[in-house]
Amino acid sequence: MALSKKTKTAMLLGPAGLLVKNKKANGSAVDVVPAHGAEEVGTAPMADSTSLDVSPKLRADIETAKQKMRTKVGSGREIKKLVNYLWDDERVDLMAAGTYGAGTGLLVLTDRRLLFLKDGVFAKTTEDFPMEKISSVQWSSGMISGTLAVFASGNKAEIKNVTKDDGKQIADAIRGRLSGNTAHGPAAEKTAIPDQPDPYEQLAKLGQLRAAGVLTPEEFEAKKAELLSRL
Repeated sequence: MALSKKTKTAMLLGPAGLLVKNKKANGSAVDVVPAHGAEEVGTAPMADSTSLDVSPKLRADIETAKQKMRTKVGSGREIKKLVNYLWDDERVDLMAAGTYGAGTGLLVLTDRRLLFLKDGVFAKTTEDFPMEKISSVQWSSGMISGTLAVFASGNKAEIKNVTKDDGKQIADAIRGRLSGNTAHGPAAEKTAIPDQPDPYEQLAKLGQLRAAGVLTPEEFEAKKAELLSRL
């Protein structure tokens, strides 16, 4: 039997016969009836758009530092790649977008160092300043951005075009660490109270002095009582 010209027909071959689906010219669909032994063919459901998001999840400390940034322009790629440049067990505290040399990238303050990272498609640049090598930092800013000058190992490095709030936050954090290190550094060790002599050694010396006649029995007893009171 010939099909009507007003009807478009699509035929799918099932395991036990033909499955015919008719669609009228006016756009309304006709129910599909599978042939005997054939499986009903339908349209596969579309995947949820949220399941297509394959962006890697940032590490918790990096995500926290990212949320503190006022602007992330020019540093998005570096934020995603940062974890590949960190040392073992290194923690990220603060981040800021900035320019060092000829590249715009990411300035990172960790618990161990100050790091500048430029992860370009064709070129990659890193410069790090361990905290124990940094002697001081200087922050100068305009209305929007500023420059962080880092003095380390007798050299000066400048990271420019750093967002005002982000740069000041990093500079203040470094200054706080440097002042804390000074309070617990070698200078503090020099002012420590020297160890007291061993009382037992002093008693032995007193006995030798008494035997040599340098101390009288009364002086020996008085010194011995003083030393014993320290035990």
